[in-house]
Amino acid sequence: GAARALLVETIGDSWEAVVAGHAVTMRQRADLQLAQANAAASSFRAVELVMRAAGTSGIFPRNALERHFRDIATLRQHAIFSESRFETAGRLYLGLPPEDYPAAIL
Repeated sequence: GAARALLVETIGDSWEAVVAGHAVTMRQRADLQLAQANAAASSFRAVELVMRAAGTSGIFPRNALERHFRDIATLRQHAIFSESRFETAGRLYLGLPPEDYPAAIL
């Protein structure tokens, strides 16, 4: 819930800036990077806990949990949600260009 709340609030802040005719600032971009990566990591941890509790039954394709676990594991590999975004956000907060600039801030 906390990760979702942060993501919704962060998107809302950027959205308000855009609607007001302002460009999204580097700080807001860093906030978005952090909120997205945090939401993906938190979601993965939650599903992983459920998967562990399910035991062996959770690994079979007939169990919907198997699909959910695979989906969230796949999402974490996407560039926008990967753990490397924590580093990107940190670099932006420190006024440094991200290593994968400019793709990381689009």
